[in-house]
Parts: sequence; structure tokens; C-alpha cells
Amino acid sequence: MTTPWLSKFFPPEVFACVTNRSINFALPKKGKPFGQKQKRFLSSLFSKTDVPIINVRQVHGRRIVTATPRYLKKGKIVEADGVITNVLNLPIAVRTADCLSVFIFDPKKKAIGLVHAGWKGTKKKIVPHAVRLMQRKFGSRLKDLKIAFGPSIRPCCYQVGKDFQKYFPKDVVHKPSGLCLDLPLANQRQLTALGISKKNIFDCELCTFCGPGFFSFRREGEKAGRMISLLMLRG
Repeated sequence: MTTPWLSKFFPPEVFACVTNRSINFALPKKGKPFGQKQKRFLSSLFSKTDVPIINVRQVHGRRIVTATPRYLKKGKIVEADGVITNVLNLPIAVRTADCLSVFIFDPKKKAIGLVHAGWKGTKKKIVPHAVRLMQRKFGSRLKDLKIAFGPSIRPCCYQVGKDFQKYFPKDVVHKPSGLCLDLPLANQRQLTALGISKKNIFDCELCTFCGPGFFSFRREGEKAGRMISLLMLRG
């Protein structure tokens, strides 16, 4: 797992991790969200079996789910690209293979958010949307939020077309090989424009394409597995 930087950035009351390619956490199209091998792995993380993890079926949209006790009872996996909650001991999850996982923690209101931000979601400003939702639902204040960026494809490897200059005019890098998008920087800009201080945003700076041990859709195509990002408030 690629977690030391998360445990240093967040306090002990926050459990946060990102897996690597040693185990594939791709969400099945049908059936239960976790197989036996995945359940054993998760049980070792949380020291108990059958942990009720909140999953979403990611569609590169802008929808954020609020995980409440009532939501838990429904037990459905809905189409969304992020989760927020203030329920203790409830892990929330997103899956990535080049897209950015964004961890949000409010130490004052005891709330968390986890977002899947690819270029489409970033274009739709999904992370600021999650922050505003935490403001409305939990009373979060921008100055209190601590935000971390997980591994993702980086501008060293993320070649894009000319259209991206319109979508992200300040975040496309000109290189000899072509145009490259800085996905984490685009999300950082959106957060600082919202009013969040740079000092409260941490980026692990790990590239899924050229870095060792990660799944990468850009590199592997449809055969690529998925890393899972998990976030939980300890009770």
C-alpha cells in the first residue's frame, strides 16, 4: 500500500490508504463489490470481517453521495464519483487507475470526503462540489479542511489533445512530445480558488503511469486493474 504519506498528513483518528497493483480492486459489473481475496485483505486492515464499505459505481460525473445511516440500510451501489460522511467507523471508497483520488478531512466537524477525479470530473469541478456539499451538510469551514491527493497519472506522462487547452488553460504543459495535463495541479487550482489554503493541500506526487507498482489505464488499457482508496473516521 502507498500510505506512509497519508498517515503523516492526517491525524491518528483518520484511517486512509491507497492500495497498489498487488491486489486488483476493480468493481465487478454484477454481483458483490468484493471477492474473497479482497475481503481477507480488507479484514486485515480493519481487524474485523464484513466491514460495511460504501462503494459507488464511478461514471466520470459530478454526483457525490452522502453516506448516512439511512443510506446504509439501502445497501445499493449507485452511480456517483464521490462519497462524504460524518458516520464514525464507516469506510468510504473510490477506485482508480490513473485518475486522482482526493481525500478530504474536516477535523472540527468530524467529517470526511473521498472523490474520484479524472479529467472529466475535474472539468466538472467535482472536488469543489464535494467541498461545498460538506459545507451544506456538515457545516464545514474552508480554513479547517485538510486535503490529500493520491497517486495519479502526472504531466510527465499524461499526453492530451489540443481541446484540453480550452478545458484547462493553465494546467496543460507544453513538452517536446506534445501537450500534457497536470491533473493534480488543476484540482489544486480549483480548491485554492474556492478559498482553501495551499498549506492544507498535500500531493503525494506519485505517477501511476511511470511509477512502479500501480495500475494504469493509459498504459494497460481495458486489462488494467484498479487501486482502491479508503477513508474512515475512527470512533
